[in-house]
Amino acid sequence: MFDDKLWAHFVGIGGIGMSGLAQLLREMGCRVSGSDRDSEKPENRVLFDSLRQFGIEIYPQDGSYAQNGTPDIVIYSTAVESGNPDFVAAGEARLLHRSQALAMAMTEYAGNGVSIAVTGSAGKTSVTAYLAELLDIITGDVGCLDGGMVKRFARNGRPGNFNPGRRYWVFEADESDKSLLNYQIDYAIILNIGCDHYSEDELVHVFGEFSTHIRKGLITSPAVFKKLKFLIPASLKVVLVDDPNNPESAATADITVTDYGFANGKITAKFNNNVVELPQPGLHTAVNIAMVAGMCNMLGFEWSEIIPAIKELRGVARRFDFAGEKNGIRIYDDYAHNPQKLCCCLKTAQSIAEGKVIMIWQPHGYGPLGFMRDELARELSSVLRSNDIFILLEPFYAGGTSSFKPHAAEVITQWHNSGILKNATTVPDRKEVEHLLKEQVNPGDIVLVCGARDNSIPGWAESLVAKI
Repeated sequence: MFDDKLWAHFVGIGGIGMSGLAQLLREMGCRVSGSDRDSEKPENRVLFDSLRQFGIEIYPQDGSYAQNGTPDIVIYSTAVESGNPDFVAAGEARLLHRSQALAMAMTEYAGNGVSIAVTGSAGKTSVTAYLAELLDIITGDVGCLDGGMVKRFARNGRPGNFNPGRRYWVFEADESDKSLLNYQIDYAIILNIGCDHYSEDELVHVFGEFSTHIRKGLITSPAVFKKLKFLIPASLKVVLVDDPNNPESAATADITVTDYGFANGKITAKFNNNVVELPQPGLHTAVNIAMVAGMCNMLGFEWSEIIPAIKELRGVARRFDFAGEKNGIRIYDDYAHNPQKLCCCLKTAQSIAEGKVIMIWQPHGYGPLGFMRDELARELSSVLRSNDIFILLEPFYAGGTSSFKPHAAEVITQWHNSGILKNATTVPDRKEVEHLLKEQVNPGDIVLVCGARDNSIPGWAESLVAKI
């Protein structure tokens, strides 16, 4: 199906998952086009220039692509509203959700290889990158489709969210729209179960059903296994990786993570008494890479091959990326966008800061902020120290249908009226953030700039270095 006779048009091709799949179909020989309402924004220029370089046609999102005929398929994501002009112009074209198209393309492209899905409420983009990188270092033949720009794969003109390869196929499986249930795979990693898009009870059901789609092996944590064990097929091989934050997990873990810390300028930990040099700080990083190492071992690679390669991992862009330093003040940029990710990022910064941590978060939509504000308050209350500051910005609006509720000020007022998070605040815009930083930041402090979907955030984080 996916060959040079097929024309696929993507509605919202600038999305991280959509642009990756577009590159995959182009790699398979298809004619590929796409539209995006943000294609002319300066912060997106690098991505769209890269897509054009590979022969992908880019249109404004106004249905004008149909002037050149009718595509065979029109691919869309959950973020695209039903009244979009490109849908109206689709005519008799077959409509396919991104995950359906990926499942079909993956079967054709890498059907003779080993497929590995990475899922969970938090960390799946980083773990997908780490796993694909590690297999690339060991074997040199791994295909990858990730929800972030993998630094190692940003080569040969590619932006980094797709890498061609067929022996192993590693991809991120999304639970936010339950599209992970569209896949049948050989192996999987389920990282965690947390509150982002659904309640925990619903996610337990979703991940339990997903486990029945796995043919050979699963890597997960004792905490996740405890919730899913009656849903996971008894015939499926399961390896458990210890979570050091849960003291009870070590007793049932097959792989333990111990002795995380800094030594001689290196970040290290032990996996089953093997000393490992980690590429990034954070106890969560140690656990994530232990899961990746466990998967490689499950695939048949020896620990003697796996351990030395870990220090070569580079990870994915916008995961605790260093944006710059001035007067002893360090600024980092991170994609964190749910309670677990924000608190992991905050704890990582606290572990290396000499002073306080100032976290600035721009939510990726009004709906997500409304859904997670109560859990975010609980999580932040357990992590935010009295001298730290949390700045909540107005949610990012990418266009389309939105409730425009709640506003950031409403959330902060709710928290303060409940007597919690008195060191959380909001300001109307980025200019006011800069003024606040000038008043509050001191040498030894760390500033974290966090948020998803808005590609202008990294550039803004870098600009803050000069402005403080």
